[in-house]
Order: sequence, then C-alpha cells, then structure tokens
Amino acid sequence: MLSAFRRYWAKRTLAQRIALAGFPVLVLGMALLGSWVSTRIADGVTRNSAAATATFVESLIAPLLQDLAVSGELANSAIRALDEVFAKDSISARIASLKIWAADGTVLYATETGLIGQTFPPNDALTSAFAGNIYSEFNALDSEESARELMAHSMMIEVYSPVYAVWSGDVIAVVETYEVAETLARELTRARINTWGVVAATGLGMAGLLFGITLNGSRTITAQQGELARRLREVTEVSAQNERLRQRVQAASGRAALLNERFLKRLSADLHDGPAQNLALAALRLDRITPADSPEIAAIRGQLDAAIHAIRALCRGLTLPEIEAMSAGDILARVCEIHTARSDCAVNLNTEGLGTPDLDHAHKTCLHRFVEEALNNGFKHAGGAGQSVRAHMQAGWLHVDVCDAGPGGAQITQASANGGMGLRGLADRIESLGGRFEIRTSPEGTCLHMELETA
Repeated sequence: MLSAFRRYWAKRTLAQRIALAGFPVLVLGMALLGSWVSTRIADGVTRNSAAATATFVESLIAPLLQDLAVSGELANSAIRALDEVFAKDSISARIASLKIWAADGTVLYATETGLIGQTFPPNDALTSAFAGNIYSEFNALDSEESARELMAHSMMIEVYSPVYAVWSGDVIAVVETYEVAETLARELTRARINTWGVVAATGLGMAGLLFGITLNGSRTITAQQGELARRLREVTEVSAQNERLRQRVQAASGRAALLNERFLKRLSADLHDGPAQNLALAALRLDRITPADSPEIAAIRGQLDAAIHAIRALCRGLTLPEIEAMSAGDILARVCEIHTARSDCAVNLNTEGLGTPDLDHAHKTCLHRFVEEALNNGFKHAGGAGQSVRAHMQAGWLHVDVCDAGPGGAQITQASANGGMGLRGLADRIESLGGRFEIRTSPEGTCLHMELETA
C-alpha cells in the first residue's frame, strides 16, 4: 500500500498535493480554532456572570447573614428579609433558586424550603468557596441537591459565592445561586455560530488564495517541465546524432590512417624498387669508368652512396612491420627493439597491467607511431637518456607513457607539423580516434602521455 501511495503521490501536481495535504490540516485547524474561541467566550461569560452574582450577594445577601458569625444560625428576621428579597420579580426572574450553606454541608436557607436543614456531602465547588474562591459552572448541574433546578430549566449558571464576616473577614457561609441562562445560551450559540462562520470564511479564503497561487505556480512548473522534457529529448537526439557522427568520423579517420599507411608502404616500395635501384645501378656502372680513381669519379660515387643510404633510411621510416597479427605488448616490444638497434640507447619497457586489449588496425598503427615518434623525439632532444615506455589498461582505456630524463620543455608547435609527424601530428592522429594526448614536462624530464579507448 505504501508503494502504491508513493506512486499515486508522485503523479500528482503541486497544487493537487497541497490540496490533498492541506485540506485536512485546514479543517482540523478551523475546528480547533473555532472550538477554542467558543470555549473562551463561554468561559468569559460564565466568569462575568459569577462576578455579577458575587457583587449581588455581597451587597444584598451578606448583610443579612452576619448573625451566623455569632450564633451559627439564621435569625427569623434574616429569613423574612431573604424571602422578601427573592419575592421581587426583578430578582426571581433572574435567579431561579438560591441556597445558603454551612461549612459542614447543611442547607441553612433555600428558596426550596424542603431543603432547609438537610445536610449533603460538601462537593469540590462548596469546599473551594469556603476557601474564599468564587466558583461557577455553566449547565453542569450534576449534584443531588440540584435535581429540581435541572428539571425546571435546561440552561443555568451555578455560582458559589463566599460570605465574609464584617469584622473578622472569615467565611461564615456560602451562597449558591442558580441563574437562568436560556437567553445567555442562545446568545452563546449565536456567538459560536458567528465565530465558526468567521473562522471558516477566513480559513477558506486563505486556502482559496493559497490554492490559487499554488495552482498558478503548479501550471507554470508543469509547463516548464514539459518544455524541459522536450528540450531534453532534443538534446538526447542531438547527442545521439553527435555520437553517431563521432563514430563515423573515427571510422573515417581509421580508414584514412589505414590508407595512409598503405600509401606510405607503396611509396616505400616504389622508392626502394625504383630510384634506389637506379642509383645502385649507376654506382655499379660508374665503377667501370676509367680511370676509376679520379677525384671526379670518387665524388660522384660518394654522392650516389649517400643518396642510396638516404633513400633506404627513408623507406625504413615509411614502412611499418606487419602489426595486424601482433598484440599491443608485441608492438611495444618491437618498437623498443627497433629504436634500440637504431640509436644504441636502451629503453625500459613496462607492460604490467596491460593485458591483451582489443585494438583494430587504426589503433595499432596509432600506438606504433606514437611510441616510435616519442622515442625518436626523446633521442633527439634528450640524447636517449633515461628513456622508458609504460603501458597499462584502466576502465577500458589504454594508457601509454613515453618518458626521458632530458631537460624538458617539449611543446606542441605548428612548426612541428610542417616537418613530418611531429607532436602536432601525433596529437591530431590520437584525437581523431577519440583519444587524448598530453605532454608532461619538467626540469627532470618529459613524458608524452596517450589514452585510447579500446573496443
């Protein structure tokens, strides 16, 4: 159920979420606020009525009860005076019943004469009044002596007022009055209804305003989300198209590199089988010319030998060994071996962690050319000092470092691209296959770094 609710909740808009979550909170808040305000109104009315009753008792009833401080009993004159007070219509219309209590729970006087002289267990209200407190309750007539009042009226305010002795200030009796409260109850009901109406109108107005603002924001967010989704789809399509183009460019670059190597191989063969052979034949025929030891003949023979040597050296540089069936480690070992034979400089080869990466012909050619050119560059600028080759695989990428212990300072320049492969040519070849090329140089030496993504 929790998973279903989460799915349901995730599909809702911001406005719907606020409505679903906020409406119960709003209703509960209005209920609590309305109940609290209504209760405060009823409590305030009850306290005001109790204060008015206490004033009535203090001014009219208390002077008639002062004999209780001396004799503990009401004099007949006091009883007649009390009867006369409650015989007035203005008082009897307001106060439905009255009792005067002694501290032990004895009814000393009551408008219902049958209660006079009876003793009831003192309740909390009576005890509190004898302690000097005014106690009042609204429509809570649950004591035994209040049965008649409860039957006569549905809404009443019961008030316990202490009566003090004039000279000592002691509580000599407690006057319990039952004030008719039907009119007050109706006023309280109207006040509650008005309070609930105001609270509900205010709450609903605030909720409507908040919901309207949220709905507008939700619509804006939904529209923006739709626009973002549309743009994301466009970006995804463009990214996929770019990826396809990148793959096509890399494939074209690989084919171009392969064609270039084939062209170089054919050019090397043509040079070796054409001009080199012709120059060799010219040198042989030159040996038959007499006198063979003349200075002119010797000079011509020297020039021919130099040209033949240069062409053969050029052919060796243009032609790659058969690397199609060779692994990456074999290619590295072969390049280092050829470089050592040509330069008489040892190369430290480290292929730990290389494994057997899957390389196509273009990648193998790039690997061969990179290491070959980097070693030649190190021999040229660092005299072959401290040359090393390190290769390893990491997360599907082939990493190769060719380092030397020369003075450093190597950099890619446009001039390097004008005289052959050079560093610029290496960078272009590597990057055309989606790889990365970097030069790390310092006074302690230079490292050429290459990364190629394998299949």
